[in-house]
Amino acid sequence: MNRTEEGLFVGAALVVLTLAVLYGVQSLLVRPASAAEVSPNPVVAATPAPVPVQRVPDAPTSPASTPPVVAPSPPPAPVQATPAPVPAETPAIPARPVSPAVPATPPPAPTPSPAPTSTLDPIARGRELTGLLYSERLEEVWAAFLPAVRADWRDLADFRAYRRSGLEAYGAETRVLGERVTRGGGLTYYTRTATFERGPRGGWTLIFGLDSRGRVQEFGIVEAGAGGSAP
Repeated sequence: MNRTEEGLFVGAALVVLTLAVLYGVQSLLVRPASAAEVSPNPVVAATPAPVPVQRVPDAPTSPASTPPVVAPSPPPAPVQATPAPVPAETPAIPARPVSPAVPATPPPAPTPSPAPTSTLDPIARGRELTGLLYSERLEEVWAAFLPAVRADWRDLADFRAYRRSGLEAYGAETRVLGERVTRGGGLTYYTRTATFERGPRGGWTLIFGLDSRGRVQEFGIVEAGAGGSAP
């Protein structure tokens, strides 16, 4: 190749290259928007998964046999829903028998107060009642009387009047002549014979018939050595 042909070839190449550049620039400036640019959210069709082809094993055939037949895929076997497990019925637990209520221990019965006496000794009890009578503590003597004795008087006021009349008539006790205790009819008798400021020389005998608790079931004042009674 001579220089003239070489220059023509280079000039033609430059022209072609220039045209190609201009065409590319024009394509970038004026090319229409592609489908990807027009649709902001292109929908891509899902491609179905290929169905596996199950081949029937080739049976031994003669050289002129027909081509193998492709068996269609069997439909999927229906899936039977597994029933929910039935909870086992819990056996009923028998209720425990209720223990019977334990009765509270009753409080001990109050001990009955002793008879209105400081002692059950008949001598001491007789002397105590005699001292109450002479010191005008008649309400305490009256409290020791049982109903059979109280029946001799209407009430305590009548008993006070009885005692007052005897004191006015015979005065106070001056000397004790004797004391004794006897028993009979389920009672214990305390007898006290004494002289007084005024009255018979032999004195008067005071009698208390006591029960086992020291209460007075019989009462009287009689002239010593005589069957009569005095206030």
